[in-house]
Amino acid sequence: MVVIPHKNLSTISQIRVQKMSIGDYCMQSRQEMNLTSKTAKTMETIEKKFKKVRYVGWETSMSPIVEREKKTMEYNVWWSKEEERGGFEMYDEESYGDDYHAEGSLDFTGKVLDGYDGVFSLDEEIVNCLEGMGADVKQMREDLEL
Repeated sequence: MVVIPHKNLSTISQIRVQKMSIGDYCMQSRQEMNLTSKTAKTMETIEKKFKKVRYVGWETSMSPIVEREKKTMEYNVWWSKEEERGGFEMYDEESYGDDYHAEGSLDFTGKVLDGYDGVFSLDEEIVNCLEGMGADVKQMREDLEL
């Protein structure tokens, strides 16, 4: 972290500049929002952050053969059981998401993962993570053929 005095502020006031990954920024933003929300104190949100080495490449419906490269992917997955919703973000650690980045929302009915948005196909590591959190992902696995 670097602290930079700002010329238009008093000598006591300073601007704080911190280099952080996209995932850390999003998690910090969610935490700050939860601190200001009165209802967030009673809601249980499960968050998991992890890394996995994967072979990744950009795919479209028009590109059946994709050259993949080995990257360390950072995953951020969260689930608010009471709100029956969640979200995810994944990006390559080497470029902090400049090369590979995806994020989206997750929809639940009770504990059943029944929808997602933001990507064409939900990454298997996200499904595995949600299963570890206690979500029922059986139908989603069948639908995605995982």
